Amino acid sequence: MEAPFGYESLIKAAEHEFLVHARLKASAATILFLPGGGHLARVAYGHPGTRQQDFLDHQLEARDLGLLAISYPNSHQVFTKAYPMMTLSQWAEGVAEIATDLVDGGPLLIAGWSMGGKGVLRLNRALEERGATVTGFVALSARPPWPGLSPRSPGGELLHEDGLWDYSRYNAIAISGLEEVNRLAGYQVISPDEHRLYYRGAGPLMLRGEVDRIGPDGRFTSLDAALNDSEGFAFDQAPLCATISPTYPTDADHALAGAATWSAIGLMGLIRNHLAGIDLNRLPPDTWSRLRALAADWTQTMNRTVEGGHYFFIGETGAAVTADALADLYDQLAAVGAELHAIKVAALAN
Repeated sequence: MEAPFGYESLIKAAEHEFLVHARLKASAATILFLPGGGHLARVAYGHPGTRQQDFLDHQLEARDLGLLAISYPNSHQVFTKAYPMMTLSQWAEGVAEIATDLVDGGPLLIAGWSMGGKGVLRLNRALEERGATVTGFVALSARPPWPGLSPRSPGGELLHEDGLWDYSRYNAIAISGLEEVNRLAGYQVISPDEHRLYYRGAGPLMLRGEVDRIGPDGRFTSLDAALNDSEGFAFDQAPLCATISPTYPTDADHALAGAATWSAIGLMGLIRNHLAGIDLNRLPPDTWSRLRALAADWTQTMNRTVEGGHYFFIGETGAAVTADALADLYDQLAAVGAELHAIKVAALAN
């Protein structure tokens, strides 16, 4: 077993074990980082001996933002136990429990990378139910909470003997993405061996949010089960959403469609969550015009781009530009959230 390092600790929450990196500042907003498939959240803060400037944590600290990076349990030796049948709802409950215990009421900005977007509607609800202040969600090349948008092996994803998802089919893609990071940086940020030793692990299959499922009687496929788990159309629990998109064709889905996809989710959350309970037909004309302007401009005002592919936020330049974007989007989402709250208060008073 590998011992946690730095700000890391193993925390048991919602009957599952999580690896938690908590660099928190009492007076600052906190970025709640969720990692993608086959990876630990260390992609946001690095490994022992690495250049700290190459990772988000260092860059966020320089911008007076805290970082709470939570790794779901997987086969990596830092964990004492893995959970092959873990679901998105259990992931969300565990993260929400940890975040509310540690952050103690301060504002949170959720930042999900890749698979880290799959359970965001579940997570936002779990956080709000615990009284957390959620400013919004920023998708870092993140998959939305809908089945069918992640790569899938013909005949279904492979499993290891212990029931965990076999990520090996995608490892070459990951290494290629990190080589892209190294080329942009002009030096080696993460080597293939370091990736294997510190960042990679086979995780629970159902965290992918796809039709491949595991139950007490074995494997099965079900679109309904996947959607019930992600609650991907429960827009009444959707946060305001923004995106930080890559620019390279190696991650074409997110470079071309990420902003539009997450804008749609965020705007539905604006209507059905943030403005829930008011009659939009009775809003003053100038207020309605303001909402229409917000919606029309959302894909531009709430999207930033960073040069690179799927791992664009790793490497000194990418990490710095991403941290700037997160700080800026936090301010913008907080301002819009306050504006929507004022609109709702005024509407309910009339």
